[in-house]
Order: sequence, then C-alpha cells, then structure tokens
Amino acid sequence: MADGVVGTDPPCAGCGVPVLAAEAAAYRRCGHTWHVACLAWRDVRQEEPYNGESFFLRNDGACPLCLMRCYCFQQRGRCRRGATCRYQHAWQPASQADQQARDMKAELERLRAANIELACGHRAKQAEDFRAEIHSLEEDCRATWEECAAMSAAVEEKRRALSEALSEGRALRTRLAVVQDRLSRRRQEEAEEAYLDEVASEASTRSGSSGPA
Repeated sequence: MADGVVGTDPPCAGCGVPVLAAEAAAYRRCGHTWHVACLAWRDVRQEEPYNGESFFLRNDGACPLCLMRCYCFQQRGRCRRGATCRYQHAWQPASQADQQARDMKAELERLRAANIELACGHRAKQAEDFRAEIHSLEEDCRATWEECAAMSAAVEEKRRALSEALSEGRALRTRLAVVQDRLSRRRQEEAEEAYLDEVASEASTRSGSSGPA
C-alpha cells in the first residue's frame, strides 16, 4: 500500500483490487478509480480516432459505471453514430442511474394511472349526484306547476352536465386503458432488458476472464 498505510489505496472499480500508487491508474471525476488495464478492454472501438483503443482511455471524464449506455447499441448491437457516439458501447448491466431513471418513469406512469382512476371515480360520483338532482327536480315539477318551466330548464341543464360528465368519464377510461397497456408493455420490456442484461453480464464476465487482468 502507498506510504505503508493499510486501506489508503482506493479499490479498482472494475476488479476490486486496490490501485497501488506505483501502478498505472485512471482517476475519474465521479470518484471511481480504475486500473488502466481494466479500462483497456472496455468499449474498444475500431473507427478513427480510436483505432482499436478503449473509448474510456481516450475520454478522461468517462467512467464505465457512470456513463449511460447507448440505447441503439443495446437494441441492435451497433450504433449508427459510430465513433462519434458519446455513450457507452458495452453489454453491461444497467447502472444505478439508468435503473433509477426507469423506476422513476414507471412510477410516473403508475401515478398517472392512479390519478385517472381517481378522476373516473369522481366523475362517476358526479353523475350519480346529477341523477339524484334530476329526479328531485322532476318531482318538484310534478308538485308545483307554476315552477315547471324553470324546473324543466334546470333539468335540461343537469342532463347536459350529466352527458358531459359521462363523456369525460368515457374519455378518462380510454386514457386509463392506454396507460395500463403502456405499463404492461413497459413491464415486459423491463423483463426482456433484465434477461438481456443477465446474458450480457455473463458474456462480459467470460470476456473479462479471458482478457487482460
């Protein structure tokens, strides 16, 4: 260890072995420390200006644990931007930031669905209230002929309000169905991504064990 003090050398974010002061190391702004050898085999690009060199060795601020993965590369195994892409080209498990972003999106979708369900219930209650008011107004019309005209106008107004409430309720139910379908697709995509990440992790582990230490 540096200066002979146990625990002063930071561990490598790739292999977990402490990075000694005498070893070639790569320090990132995010706080992670890497052996240069552990970075050399990650995201190797053949295009100019890398020419077989790791993306992370040519970009001092990039860290494999923190840099977002290229969605196009993950989906298709290639990136149309090639060497100009500033995202990570690697089959690795999603970083914590990526997972948090997906969780936040899923939570927003669930909240949106809950809000729509609440609005549907509110509109349904309004519809019941309107029906009760209409019934009461119709009874008043039968009892009091002098106020029949005014009551009829009020009934028509409430009926229009009821129709609008029912229409809005149907629209909300349609939106709810769309959101629920989107949530279902998202869950399926997340399950597929988890499976791909597991396969990619196994491939990366096998590649790492056969690559430089």
